[in-house]
Amino acid sequence: MSFPISGCRPEELPALLELVDRIFRSRRPGQMGREYPLLFSEANLEQLRIIRADGKPVAHVGICLRDATILGCRIRVAGIGSVGTDPDYRGRGMASALMEDARRHSILHGASLMLISGTRGLYHRLGYVQVGRFLSVIAPAGAGGGVLPRRFGPADLATVIALHQREPIRYLRPRDDWCAMLACENLMNQPADLWLVEEQGTTVAYVATQRPSESAVDRPIRAYEFAGDRRAVVEALPALARHYGAAEIELVCQPEEGAIVAEARRRLWRTGWRPFPGTLGVIDAPTFLAAIRPYLEEQLGRDLAGLEIEPLPEGAIFRRAGAEYRLETRGALTALLFGGETDEARAIAPAPEPVAEALNRAFPMPLLWYGYNYV
Repeated sequence: MSFPISGCRPEELPALLELVDRIFRSRRPGQMGREYPLLFSEANLEQLRIIRADGKPVAHVGICLRDATILGCRIRVAGIGSVGTDPDYRGRGMASALMEDARRHSILHGASLMLISGTRGLYHRLGYVQVGRFLSVIAPAGAGGGVLPRRFGPADLATVIALHQREPIRYLRPRDDWCAMLACENLMNQPADLWLVEEQGTTVAYVATQRPSESAVDRPIRAYEFAGDRRAVVEALPALARHYGAAEIELVCQPEEGAIVAEARRRLWRTGWRPFPGTLGVIDAPTFLAAIRPYLEEQLGRDLAGLEIEPLPEGAIFRRAGAEYRLETRGALTALLFGGETDEARAIAPAPEPVAEALNRAFPMPLLWYGYNYV
């Protein structure tokens, strides 16, 4: 069944906010419009894709289009969130239709990578996968060493932006985005605080933490975004856990964070692996593969070590030394690019040796972590 789908009209925004609050906030406090200012704003109405029935919005997929950089490669990312249907209209395929519309709309507006804040079966059926590999570091509560975490204040915004700008894997955030995100005090779907880490009177890092939840009092505090001096970040973690009265705190970072890994090992802290906290897919393979060409040249050389890449609409073909490796689905290509420990990451067939030798030097490549850009 096909449904007329379009962006939200200005006069429909209150009804849309009532719908998403009813779907996502009926069992917990909060207001979606306040918690997700990048998504539910008048400037983003065209990206709030809705289906109408009986004169009102009854199903919705939200898109947040933002640029990001992965090791110097600029890509446009479509963040997908608040996917929901009024209970009275479910079972008619509206969510599937909206997700397909979101894919087409995102490609039309230049996005090549889609990140979805959910792992429901619908997304997997549509070809998206849960992959990626992030390091989880668990630190016990304690003293903060020689660093002093203090709460963020409005006068610190320029410092925070400067620290974030130096990160090699990050969203490109206009100052307007920073102001909106920090004003709502929300980090990856939970109330949050932002802390500045100082040494000798100089701010050298920041750490963003989710506040403890009454429904999960025994869970570690989650530090889900940071930037700046890695040793200072590590030093601050025990003090932050102690501030919240928690036994532990979890920091999530890229697996290549050598300084954090070394400090965690020296302190005998627990570490583990976790996938991307949602599903994702490369929705425009030609555009994405062209964008990461500089990364591939750094890894393999200007001629890509003889590796030929032929993008397909939903995947790619890799050829080298007479061997061919075909990945014809969005999920398979995404799994190759970003790797991980999940069943979906391990499900792709192995490449023939000449191709594998080149691919293994380049992939998996780092994947964005949401942080404040979660929608």
